[in-house]
Amino acid sequence: MLFMLEAVRPVRFSLMFTRRVGHLAGNTECFLRKHRAGLIDNSKHYILAGADPANEQLMKMLRRSAPKGVTICDSIWLARVVSALEPCLQKTRFWQSLYWDEAEYKLFNNVSTSLSFTDEERARGYAELEAMGIRRDDWFVCFHNRDSAYLRETQPQHLKLWNRTDYRNTPLDSLVPAMRLITERGGFALRMGAIVDQPLDDAGDPKIIDYANLYRSPFMDMFLAKHCRFFIGTASGALMMATVQDVPVISTNHVPYSHFHNHSYDMVLPRLVLDPETEETISYARAQELGFYSDSSPSSKAAQTLDYGWRENDVEDIRNACEDMLRYLDGEPVPAEIAELQTAFARKYLHALPDHDLAAKIAPSWAAKYAEYF
Repeated sequence: MLFMLEAVRPVRFSLMFTRRVGHLAGNTECFLRKHRAGLIDNSKHYILAGADPANEQLMKMLRRSAPKGVTICDSIWLARVVSALEPCLQKTRFWQSLYWDEAEYKLFNNVSTSLSFTDEERARGYAELEAMGIRRDDWFVCFHNRDSAYLRETQPQHLKLWNRTDYRNTPLDSLVPAMRLITERGGFALRMGAIVDQPLDDAGDPKIIDYANLYRSPFMDMFLAKHCRFFIGTASGALMMATVQDVPVISTNHVPYSHFHNHSYDMVLPRLVLDPETEETISYARAQELGFYSDSSPSSKAAQTLDYGWRENDVEDIRNACEDMLRYLDGEPVPAEIAELQTAFARKYLHALPDHDLAAKIAPSWAAKYAEYF
């Protein structure tokens, strides 16, 4: 039947990654940007099937932003059919993979998002901000720390797999000094998260808001990610809610150091590597001599299989990165000597990635402090 249709309207099928917000956002938006940029054959009609999305508002926005020639179907029945046929379809020309390696730097810097809110949605979003005590002319920053609660509750059948990624988790307390910096500068700090391990102690500061526990909704997740001044979090899917809407992010406790975030205005605080025997911090160059990420692979698999540890970012470093971003957004240039360090890091550790000069940069304050390790 598909071969018969080919002469009239060639159709291609895809199965969406819907259960994790980072993949729902990143994989789908990457495909849509490629389509709009003419990097995918526009003579075909693409049917993207998905169901049970991690964020219903995001799915709604993706569906209405789909260009002509792309249909995004939120249907459990179609998703089941496509999933059942996937092994067969993958061997034919009727399959379109939504895989991406999270290194589409040229694409994300040169093709803007088409995700948007309707007038009705904007009115709703600002009304809900008012309910939190945030006026339309106030500014705020979104904060997120990765923990195990979401995966433990939503996909307990894969608990052994999730336990192997716990090295990406970070304590909530590590973000508090940076939150206080934001409120000292006149902004609000919103703690994000769909399902979280612990409440946030705001220490009596009314501008530090535990949104995850008090106000959270799928709609506001996307609205806040779009309207925040920037989004700061760990290397997890939550950052993608901001990235696919072209909002700057800071990726703290980032792993691996050989694969960075998508926009050139993003900032990264990589984790340093610990020697497996002495547990002392070693340079990335030394780690590579010992076989750690020696191929500059973007995969995090090495972190799970080799006996190395990661050093968490210091709370002061996270706070300083927020200052870096505020200065950047205010138009302050990065000092020339720091820019040289950023370029040297990228040239040395991101060189295997196409267009790595357009990738995120190591935060200026981090570059100055840890230059000896790269």
